[in-house]
Amino acid sequence: MRDKVHRLRGVGHDLKDSLIATVMIISLLESYTLLRQHLYIKDKTTLTTDFVIKQILMDEKSRKGIPHVILMGHGKGKRPIYVTTQSS
Repeated sequence: MRDKVHRLRGVGHDLKDSLIATVMIISLLESYTLLRQHLYIKDKTTLTTDFVIKQILMDEKSRKGIPHVILMGHGKGKRPIYVTTQSS
């Protein structure tokens, strides 16, 4: 997602970090409903991508080694892109 933001900024579209963080929250899968609700109530003016990433990583750590998909997106009309993690 950060790569996409960098590309958009490169062509003159300056996106606020809080907007990017909100898009990340919206992109979370259904299994992250509680985390998504927690993040929705945060003050949007102080919400950052770094904060959202840290919250996702903390949630992952609490799930203790269960690999699963966090975000799913589509790239250039090709097959879906899955971002998976596995805690150690």
